[in-house]
Amino acid sequence: MPPLFSQADSFVAAEIAYKYRLSIDYDHQMGHIARCPEMPGVVCNGQTVIAAVQCMRQRLSQHVLASMSLGIAAPAPLSDGEGPLGSWERDLELLETARSRLPVADPILQRVAQSTASRYRVMIEADDGDFVAMAAEFPDLVARAGSIEEAIKRVQGMVAKKLGELLAGNELPPEPMQDVEKRQMKRAPAPGERARRAS
Repeated sequence: MPPLFSQADSFVAAEIAYKYRLSIDYDHQMGHIARCPEMPGVVCNGQTVIAAVQCMRQRLSQHVLASMSLGIAAPAPLSDGEGPLGSWERDLELLETARSRLPVADPILQRVAQSTASRYRVMIEADDGDFVAMAAEFPDLVARAGSIEEAIKRVQGMVAKKLGELLAGNELPPEPMQDVEKRQMKRAPAPGERARRAS
């Protein structure tokens, strides 16, 4: 029996999946959780960022292959329509140092900011051989690096610095998106509960 997909099909599917934007959340119980805005139903988790991303790329490739076998076009990468993450920053040639404010001197605020930074969602996208990471709650914080880990580390450092600045200025930072989503899910009635309420 011939294989369902040719090697060329698998290569095309992997290439498309590689272009998809990923969001990375961190949960103390589940580890790193990867999602894809282009394919919202696909979710992977892993103890490391790389494990979650590799799992996600593999599942996305499988979904693209399945779509191809059914004659359905795979969703276009967001970067095709919106442009790559952080492209506005590159176009304006903004420097990280130009954005920074006063350093946070209070060591307690620094520790709070550092420990809280991992709660914020990081969007990651491949771009010209590099990886671009953006903090979803702080879209002006964008980092570029040669590896996924380094891009995420850089943007989380920027988030920690931003959180420290906000806390030092007695400003309330935005709530992490994953916390908002969890709260909303707890409030939402189960599908069967909705039917009982309607009757």
